Amino acid sequence: MEKKRGARSNRIQRKNPAAKQQRTPDVLEQLYGDTILWVMSCNSPLYQPLKSKGCSVETPCRFHSVFGKILRAVFLRGNLPLQSAFYNPRVKESDARLILLVAGYLTTKRYLQWVRRCHPQAHLVLIYEDPILRYVIKPDQIPACGYEAWTFDPADAEKFGLNFVKGLYITEDGEKSETPTFDVCFFGKDKGRAEEILALGERMRALGLKPLFQIMPDTKVERFKKPFYQPYVPFSCIREQMLKSRAQLDYLQQGQSGISLRTLECMCYGVKLVTNNPEIEQYDIYSTDNVFSLGKRPLEELPSFLSTPFTPLAFEVWEQYTIEYFIASLRQRKQQANDREGGEPSDKSSDYL
Repeated sequence: MEKKRGARSNRIQRKNPAAKQQRTPDVLEQLYGDTILWVMSCNSPLYQPLKSKGCSVETPCRFHSVFGKILRAVFLRGNLPLQSAFYNPRVKESDARLILLVAGYLTTKRYLQWVRRCHPQAHLVLIYEDPILRYVIKPDQIPACGYEAWTFDPADAEKFGLNFVKGLYITEDGEKSETPTFDVCFFGKDKGRAEEILALGERMRALGLKPLFQIMPDTKVERFKKPFYQPYVPFSCIREQMLKSRAQLDYLQQGQSGISLRTLECMCYGVKLVTNNPEIEQYDIYSTDNVFSLGKRPLEELPSFLSTPFTPLAFEVWEQYTIEYFIASLRQRKQQANDREGGEPSDKSSDYL
């Protein structure tokens, strides 16, 4: 038991060493002061961690069979009437006072309007996980009915006048291996960067390193479009391989300026980060001991970088990237809105957490 505690302390220096366990959903609701519902695709990296913690999580729509998906796509993409027949009734039936929707191809303007009609008094939040250019719903299409819009991307926040959140990380069980199997790992979709990532892997092998890179297609129907495409891998398996590696690669996709979930995984579990994202230096989790910036440091220095230990983060720094911090900030915004006569939380402001 003492060995496990030591491993965890190497990742984050906590202000209160006794508070080591991830907070439960009940505590999340206590932080907000009311019931919470999350609405997102089951493919979101937030979906499984939230479910495993016992949070109330629903997909936007129902009918998940192949035929159901095809029929649903015809109605939604064709903007046909009666789309609400495909919406998940459990979202409508929820008694949640805070509803957080993660943007996806199913969260259309019409869907957002439907949620508001179902929950006229609820605090509604829309979250963009990726660059906005990848989404169906753009900021100027968000209904003017009390939605707060948040993004992980600082450039998008400034461009569209959205709220910026540093991260929504959910800590899960797991410990970094003391005898790593791989030097650098990467699991991710192509997103126009596959060939560059694989070429980088070859350069790493030439330096005597052992990378593990697996590229998946952007959609399942493209599985055999390129010979190097691999089947989709569950997030739990990706995390398992990450914990067996000295470092994880984070490679920018088109339009991205903010940090990704991979970056937060590395900081949480004490795994070093290799990235081509220059914006990482603007974040307070950045350290040259833990982050190798491609393009700014010669790749020949990577073996030396991987041979040194991870420098743990102060808890005061790390907590700003957690889901608890975000929920607490939403409660604060709700209280501020309630203090204003007839006030509502701002849906588009320059608040930065």
